[in-house]
Amino acid sequence: MLDNIISVLILGETKFHWQMLLIIFLVVLPFGFVNEIIVDHPNFWKKIWPEVHPVKSRLAGTAKQLFNGVKEEAREIEEKVEKIV
Repeated sequence: MLDNIISVLILGETKFHWQMLLIIFLVVLPFGFVNEIIVDHPNFWKKIWPEVHPVKSRLAGTAKQLFNGVKEEAREIEEKVEKIV
């Protein structure tokens, strides 16, 4: 909240008064609550989009399998080329 007070004092070109502190507090409080308690909570995104986490891991596994398959095919092609040469 201190950073918000400093921002208002610098950008608002005003002097400090207690009403300003109350207004800043009332504006900052809901945003702070939403950010800290809801969005940054470890289970928040799992509840909002439960399929995101399994899909990520599935895609990573699929990409790894694809890469390993390409490496294996490349080895087989190299072996065939060596036999021909």
